[in-house]
Amino acid sequence: MTLHLFGIRHHGPGCARALAAALESLVPDIVLVEGPPEGEEVLHLAALPEMEPPVAMLVYQPDKPESAVFYPFATFSPEWTAVQYAAKHGVPLRFIDLPWQHRFALDDGKSDNQTDDTPIDHDETQEKTEGDSEPVEKTFEQQIIDDPLAVLSQLAGFDDTESWWEQVIEQSLSSDGIFSGIMDIMTELRERTANEVSTRESRRHEPLREAWMRKCIRAAIKVGHQKIAVVCGAWHAPVLDVLAEDESHKALIPSKKDDDALLTKLPKTKVTTTWTPWTYSRLAYRSGYGAGVSVPGWYDHLWTTPDRAVTRWISRAARLLRDESLDASSASVIEAVRLADALAAMRDRPLPGLAEVNEAILTVLCHGDVTPLRLIRRRLDTGQRIGRVPAETPSVPLLKDIEREQKQLRMKVSEEIVTLDLDLRKDTDRAKSRLLHRLQLLGVPWGKPQITAVRSTGTFHEFWQTQWQVEFVVRIIEANSYGNTLETAVAGAVRARAEAIRSIPEITALIEAAIPAELPATTIDDLLVRLQNDAAVSSDISGLMLALVPLVNVIRYGNVRGTQMSQVEPVFNALFQRVLVGLVAACGSLDDDAAARRVEEIVAVQSALDLHNHAEDCTDWQRVLAAITNDDTLHGMLRGSCCRLLYEQGVLSHESLAMQITLAVTPALEAAKVAQWMQGFLQGSGQTLLQFDPLWDILNHWLCTLSDDMFQELVALLRRSFSDFSAPELRMMGQKIKKLHVTTSGETVTMTPKENIIATHESRIDLKRVEKVLPVLEMILKKPV
Repeated sequence: MTLHLFGIRHHGPGCARALAAALESLVPDIVLVEGPPEGEEVLHLAALPEMEPPVAMLVYQPDKPESAVFYPFATFSPEWTAVQYAAKHGVPLRFIDLPWQHRFALDDGKSDNQTDDTPIDHDETQEKTEGDSEPVEKTFEQQIIDDPLAVLSQLAGFDDTESWWEQVIEQSLSSDGIFSGIMDIMTELRERTANEVSTRESRRHEPLREAWMRKCIRAAIKVGHQKIAVVCGAWHAPVLDVLAEDESHKALIPSKKDDDALLTKLPKTKVTTTWTPWTYSRLAYRSGYGAGVSVPGWYDHLWTTPDRAVTRWISRAARLLRDESLDASSASVIEAVRLADALAAMRDRPLPGLAEVNEAILTVLCHGDVTPLRLIRRRLDTGQRIGRVPAETPSVPLLKDIEREQKQLRMKVSEEIVTLDLDLRKDTDRAKSRLLHRLQLLGVPWGKPQITAVRSTGTFHEFWQTQWQVEFVVRIIEANSYGNTLETAVAGAVRARAEAIRSIPEITALIEAAIPAELPATTIDDLLVRLQNDAAVSSDISGLMLALVPLVNVIRYGNVRGTQMSQVEPVFNALFQRVLVGLVAACGSLDDDAAARRVEEIVAVQSALDLHNHAEDCTDWQRVLAAITNDDTLHGMLRGSCCRLLYEQGVLSHESLAMQITLAVTPALEAAKVAQWMQGFLQGSGQTLLQFDPLWDILNHWLCTLSDDMFQELVALLRRSFSDFSAPELRMMGQKIKKLHVTTSGETVTMTPKENIIATHESRIDLKRVEKVLPVLEMILKKPV
């Protein structure tokens, strides 16, 4: 009877190639793989031709789906190689890691239970944990146990672990001695760190996991298997050799009695296992996946094209650049290959690694420009492949219903960004829009609405960008508690969100999101009733104002989908009347920040009324704006903004606006208050201001009357007032100011403040009457006017 331990690195093509050769040579009668035992119930699906990696085994608690963990597999994963070998040769395969029914129960849904954005692997997680956040002085032994490969790569003279492992293992075409070498290295490291404890929080279950693996190996020996192959993480291999004869090695391995004592009375919980498609981008370290690799696309290339890998990789990069209309000739490819070989020779490396290849591509194909290289690294280094699972894969009913709709609408699931232009007058496009809106309400943002600058085709079009993410599966499983079909699940999720909402704007936003999802009428009615009840007792004027915009969007665009939204109109009118009654009082005693927020709310109401386009409502609103404009006790920013809105709606004529501005900048007022008024007035479209010439003369006169100290104090505020204008508008304003006092002959005329204001209002000022009051003003002000 023999026990063969194959210590591997997860998702390593070199290890996978060596393992395939070793298994063919050994011909074991059982294969034991470090993996979740719960996965054996769906293991038979891995042998089906419809199963296309990358895929992941998903283990989760059915009554608590947020407690979930993924076990990803790529074509170049050694574990996948072992699974395929066992299926091909009819050899029994068992997963021997600590079952998640115990790990979930031990964690009580915390820490190792990785969901959504932080899936982890079953070994050697490298994500930064809370315990890793602060730099701690570690002994050499502690460094080894926390990251053995990093220590080995540093001792070998490499700057990073990835480059060392790639050179030593992944690019090796020969499997001779790989696993014995890995075993010798890891045995030495385990002996050096036998009395150390890892500082990584993610490894707190490691003693339990290794004890369970030894238990499974002893069980395989007990039933009489003669050739046992064990595929596990390289770090674990030395302590799993239960048949070790060397005394120093045997000292590393706890006895059966000790393991049984450690595994006694472990808590349990119910778990479920299934398969789900995975992506290469989720295999990468930067996605947050702890046991990932930095360049899954490169490793896939090494697996599929082991010979002449560098030449073929650079050729693929050149083809990608040509597809993007960038120059990449065959001669450049040859030069890039030569440069990569030369760099490897200079660095005393047997073969070029990805670092040398990328440097050659940057120099020769990209001509030193990093922008094309970023494209290559995103498309090739990481890769954009997404896997596929068989139709008979077990899943929750909601996921099946969503997949049915995706297939029916021919909406391909892809991690690439896809732009959709949907015409809501077409049944198919409308169904696609409904699906995307419903998934958004479930917390699955497969599609993101895009705001276009010009909608030449009208309101019947929607623009989306879709990109599928593998963690959406977990969210769908969580949402299955609301219903087994997409429509019922979304309706249940909306009701649950409505119960948790406490503000009126949130309710109206939910109504706006629910309308395009075309939910049952009873669901919308319940939301409207809730909105009416809350609005009736609310004293929050801000909430009432912000609620108008979503409601008017529903009224304006509801019928585009054939939905009758007449029941929304009374709700809008009731909220608007509350705003009319309470707004002026709500504008009193506001500081600068509160006034700025109130201005934003007033502008939002104005945009809602412009969209609603009811003359009577607009007239009532203009009366409120006029009351705010003429109330000297209110904040200047509010008064200036309301004045601007009245002018834009044609309520104020040019003459009336000139008078309002003149009164607002009178020297009798504090300069700070004048600046506040100007700040409110200047917000909005610059084109309106460019067309009103008297404004610039009045503003120029006011600035000329300021002292140097006051000007320095106010210049930052004025600069901020102009900062929201576009660059073309600012350029046109500068030209207008430059030409304020240029005559038709091209001469520049210097004017006194008195001449300035007289020139500005000459058409409506009686100059003879002005001359009579000037002596009195000079006496009062004690300076010439």
